[in-house]
Amino acid sequence: MSEPGKIRAEQVFTCLGLGMFLVFPLSFHSYSGITRYKELMMFLLTAAGLVAASATCPRWLKSVHRDPVRLLGVVYFVFVLLSALFGRMHEVTNQQGQSAVWYGAVRYEGMLTQLCYLAIFLCFSLVLPHRRMLRAGTAAGLALFTGIVLLQYLGRNPLDLFPRGRSVQTNYEFQGTIGNIDMVSGYLCLAVPMLVLPYVLHGRERMIMACGVLGVLLECMMEVQSGLLGMAVLALFLVWMALSDAAARPRALLVLSLMSLCALVRACVNLPWLDGGNLGFRWPDASGIMMGVLAAVLGVLARVLPGKHVLTGKRAALLLLGLALAALAVLFVIPVPESAGGLWELREILHSRARDEFGSWRWGVWRQTLAMSGKSLLFGTGPDTFLYAFRDQVLESGLQVPETFDNPHSIPLAVLANHGLPALCLFLGVTCLGIGRCFRHGRGKWAEGAALIVYSIQGLFSFSICIVSPMFWALLGMTAATEETYDCESFGSPEKSQAGA
Repeated sequence: MSEPGKIRAEQVFTCLGLGMFLVFPLSFHSYSGITRYKELMMFLLTAAGLVAASATCPRWLKSVHRDPVRLLGVVYFVFVLLSALFGRMHEVTNQQGQSAVWYGAVRYEGMLTQLCYLAIFLCFSLVLPHRRMLRAGTAAGLALFTGIVLLQYLGRNPLDLFPRGRSVQTNYEFQGTIGNIDMVSGYLCLAVPMLVLPYVLHGRERMIMACGVLGVLLECMMEVQSGLLGMAVLALFLVWMALSDAAARPRALLVLSLMSLCALVRACVNLPWLDGGNLGFRWPDASGIMMGVLAAVLGVLARVLPGKHVLTGKRAALLLLGLALAALAVLFVIPVPESAGGLWELREILHSRARDEFGSWRWGVWRQTLAMSGKSLLFGTGPDTFLYAFRDQVLESGLQVPETFDNPHSIPLAVLANHGLPALCLFLGVTCLGIGRCFRHGRGKWAEGAALIVYSIQGLFSFSICIVSPMFWALLGMTAATEETYDCESFGSPEKSQAGA
């Protein structure tokens, strides 16, 4: 046992976790320099993590080869470094005359940032912070973030986040203290599962769960399709729990009811920047009414549905898979008007009639990214050089795109293009291995595993940037962390931690 007054590693890493999941998303300096400021904050957190990690460094040096998640992550970043040294465009310079592969083209995703991701991943893989305190801090941060965004919706400018003459109504893409809504969506996809699932699993932390539901409300208000898809995946996970776990069923149905209520609130609010007109109440359409009915039905079922009859986990998963395939079959058969947007595009894809402009031109960009990646499969083009490589690819292919793409709006494709096929396999491997670690031994890390899944789903249609990615790498590193704590002053024998549920 450690002596009274000594600081334990668990306490140090809890503070580090609060810095990453509470302070980092709320930190803000200026509207125009948000990415640069977040990068500086990431540097500070990385330095703090390295100082914290120095307490457990001797043990880590002895155990790195015994932990497959940590080892695979290190090998992935080794290949990222190789892409910086030998990538097809490793000699390109950015507009400031700096090396693009080291300092980044425009997104600050160069090798220096990648090394920070590696350090954050390794630091958080050493000692598991007090998870209940970490969730409480994340919930507080999300509640504050929601309050800031709602004030922005009302025409206010809290903390002078917008420059003079700008607001959410004139610059809808920017909301809160993180950046554009794609980045906000990524942050919410990490935070919401971390906050709502402990309540479903254990029946505690109701206020923390309520803060997580606020994140669902923001996703509904922003209408970012990748984020809504992530929330749908979370909803399916809750349905699976309701089918396979009698004890968790009422709580899973209650959270599903609240998520449906969030969709109803969005249907009842007229947002000028999305719907036209003035900010205010409107009568919901048929889909909104359906969400309201669903919220009421689920709320009642959460109170009265008996918990005796359950399916096994595999049967519940097969049932949900069958329902999803049936829904796709129905979508394949029935006519869908072009005004349906994403549903119509999905139906066209199912009928092999995809167009390059689908998904805000993502389909065409993805197709050309795959063609471009075939020219440099081993080491890619180099970290954050997609802007230059894709510009050449567009000229070569004759593809007409309405805007400049500095990334393919898909994290796996970005890894493939920038770092090569081996790096992509390693990235997918360490992510899947980390998620599997969360679900393999009990329910202690299910919330973290679900957060990684939901974030990865939205990442199929989004991009990596230092505004949100440090939180992802920190959470992925936590999947390799042990339940033990170490005396920061003596490197003493491990003692069992009582940290978190």
